[in-house]
Amino acid sequence: MQIKVLRRCGKRLSVLKNVLLRQTDGLSVRKKGLRSNSERLSVHDKRLRSTNKGLSVRSKVLRSNSKGLSVHRKVLLRCKNGFSGFGKVDLSNENSYS
Repeated sequence: MQIKVLRRCGKRLSVLKNVLLRQTDGLSVRKKGLRSNSERLSVHDKRLRSTNKGLSVRSKVLRSNSKGLSVHRKVLLRCKNGFSGFGKVDLSNENSYS
């Protein structure tokens, strides 16, 4: 959504540039206005980058969740191994199954 806003601002910036090229009177004033618009665009760009950083953080969270799933999978495999060897439990080792 912010990308669309950024593109719209970019289109407005190019329109202002065309107006600036057509009207040479008051050029310095319009140029300052154009610079402030480009500064606004860079602010939007920074916000967009921070959103991308947020997404990378979310992907890291997702990765940690997938690691959690792999841990659950390992636990599940241990349970399967425990059930398959249920009749062969060695009672001499008390710490073999918790």
